[in-house]
Amino acid sequence: MSTVAASTEEIKISTKYTYDYTRLPPVAMAGALPDAEAFSARPDWIHLVARSALKILINTIMIGVRNKGDNIEFVQQVLKNIQGVAQQLGGEAERDLNNAIAIELEKQGSPTTLPRLNALLEVVIEPLAPKLNLKTRGLVDLLLASSIDQSRVFAVKAAQSYQRNLNTSMLPQTLAQRGVDDASRLPDYPYRDDALLVWGAINQWVENYVNHYYTSDAAVQADTELQNWVAELVAHDGGRLNNIGAANRISKRTELVDSITLICFTASAQHAAVNFPQGPLMSYLPATPPAGYSPLSSLRQEGFSENDFLKFLPPLDIAKALVDILYLLSSVYYTKLGDYGDGYFTDPVIQAHLATFQQELLKIEAEINERNKTRTPYEFLLPSKIPQSINI
Repeated sequence: MSTVAASTEEIKISTKYTYDYTRLPPVAMAGALPDAEAFSARPDWIHLVARSALKILINTIMIGVRNKGDNIEFVQQVLKNIQGVAQQLGGEAERDLNNAIAIELEKQGSPTTLPRLNALLEVVIEPLAPKLNLKTRGLVDLLLASSIDQSRVFAVKAAQSYQRNLNTSMLPQTLAQRGVDDASRLPDYPYRDDALLVWGAINQWVENYVNHYYTSDAAVQADTELQNWVAELVAHDGGRLNNIGAANRISKRTELVDSITLICFTASAQHAAVNFPQGPLMSYLPATPPAGYSPLSSLRQEGFSENDFLKFLPPLDIAKALVDILYLLSSVYYTKLGDYGDGYFTDPVIQAHLATFQQELLKIEAEINERNKTRTPYEFLLPSKIPQSINI
C-alpha cells in the first residue's frame, strides 16, 4: 500500500508474492520467504526452539537413567550418547560439547546422583542450542490415526472452507455461525469472551492506522497497489481466496480494516489459542489420544474394563513422542502482541495510536486475570502470552 508505507514509495520496491500449489493442491501456499523474513535470520528464535528441544533430549536421557533403577554407573555411556548427537551436527558442535563436558567434569567430578547428572546435562548441552537442526517430518504418520494423504485431504477442506469466505471469517461472525455467541445460553466459554476483547483491541488499532492514511473511501479505491494486491489474492494463479470486501474488491475503509484485523488476529491471537493449549491440555493422553490402538468396538461393548481402555491408548514410546512434540510446539514464546520494537513507526500520530493499543492490551490482561479468579482459569489469550505472529 503506497499511501501507507511512504518508504516503499521512496525506494520503489515492488514485491511479487510467490505461491506453491503442490504442497496442498489446489490450495495456494506461501512460497519462499525473503531472506530477511526467514527464521534463519532470527538467531534468538532458533535458540528458543533449540532450548526446548534440548530439554526434551535431557528428559529422554533421564527417563533412561530412571529405567536403570537410578544406577549412575553408566554416566559415561550417557555422555557418549550426547556426543553422538553432536557428531551428527558437525565438527564445531562436537568440539564445543566435548569442551563443555571436560570443563564440567573437572569442576564437579563424575555425577553420583540424579540431580547432579541432570545439572551436568543442562550445562553441557547448552552449546548445542544455536546449532541444533530440528526435524519433525514423519510425526504425522507416526502419531496420528490418519495417513499423510488423508491428513492432507482434511487440511485442504478446512483451508478451502475458510479461504473461500473471508468476509464471514471475522470472529464475531464465526461465533454466531457456530451458535456460541450468546453468553446467556453458554455462560462459560473463556475463548469467546477473551478473544472478543483482543479482537476489539486489534480492530481499533487497525482502524486508527488505516483512517490516518486513508482519509476517505475514495482514497482506498484510488490506491492501485492495494487494489492490485486484492486482485492477486483472489486470482486463480494467485492466492485463490474469495469473498473479500464487496465482489472481491475492497472499496471502503471499513472493508480494509476488517480484512487487516482478520489477518492480524489470525496470525497472533487465534494461533496462540490453538497452539499453546497443546502442551498443557493434549499431553494428557487419555483425554486426547491421537490414534486408537485397539478396535473402537471394544469400548462400546457393555462392561468394558479399564484394561480395554488402556489397550486403546498409544503405547508408551508413542505417547512419549507425542508429549515431546506437544511440549516443543507449546513452549516457544517469541515476540509479544503490540511490541513492534523501538523506532518501528516514525509517524508521531501512529506512535500515539500504538501507545493506545498497548494500553488497551494491558487493560485486557488485567480483565482476563480478574475473570480467571471466578471461572475455569484460561490464560492462552492473555496479551502477554500472544506472539506478534505465527512463529512455530
